Amino acid sequence: MSGRDALAELFLERHLQDAAAVAEECDAEAIAAFAAELPEDRAVDLFSTLSAGVAAAAMEHVDDRLAVAFLGAMARRKAADILRRIAPERRASLLQGMSTATRLQLEVILLQPRHRVGAWMESHPMALPQTASVAVARRRLQRHPTTVSEIYVVDAGQKLVGVVPLSRLLTAGDEALLPAVAIPAKRTLRASASIESALEEPAWADLDTLPVVDRDGKLVGSVRHAALRVASEQPRAAGNDEDGGDYLLLANNVYVGLAAVLAASMAKAQVEPPSPPEEGTAR
Repeated sequence: MSGRDALAELFLERHLQDAAAVAEECDAEAIAAFAAELPEDRAVDLFSTLSAGVAAAAMEHVDDRLAVAFLGAMARRKAADILRRIAPERRASLLQGMSTATRLQLEVILLQPRHRVGAWMESHPMALPQTASVAVARRRLQRHPTTVSEIYVVDAGQKLVGVVPLSRLLTAGDEALLPAVAIPAKRTLRASASIESALEEPAWADLDTLPVVDRDGKLVGSVRHAALRVASEQPRAAGNDEDGGDYLLLANNVYVGLAAVLAASMAKAQVEPPSPPEEGTAR
């Protein structure tokens, strides 16, 4: 990397918003070329900060391997917003290049009508089964791709049991199970709810994020009040009243269920006593 490129990367790291504003004035091909020279996490930061239209135009000049990596590492709602603006054939190709979990999470959002809560939620919430311990939750938190302020606790049927604020997680004992430190979820929003009705929810007076559930009450994501405010200011397309996306919500629940089984297995492994050494092995 040249000295000029190193300086540009440092400016991006220290002044991300300003760097994105400068990039917005460049042509799409130049943005793509610059991003390709950056470390992946810096490129993800750049694309996440650009407006969705500019990011999508630049993504058209990024090769599929990098585009899949960048989009897969972004917050799901931002990635979906960019993908909506990419040509259908390329969008389908990029989605097929992603892991099954990431693809399903993005498709849950992409197939939601734009005037519904589901189109504006993050479909990758930090959710763990009620059998998981605090120690397991802390480890999962370190590996979670986005910053979270709380952890959702679900039962075997993926129904929301409660919410664990990070302040409680950090002060609880390692062996405690999550329901013991969780607080009841004040309210949930349906993925199929309209933006207008969701904004009237009284719980926004105390919270800036609410969990989102499907028609069966299963947790499928979370949504921020700020995101719904942005959504409410956008013009609504005519003829866009379809329900959309429910079969993919079901598919996403299958994935969440498998992830929950894995997390439960991890928690179980923490409390099982070690097997005694076999005869003849070193002690």
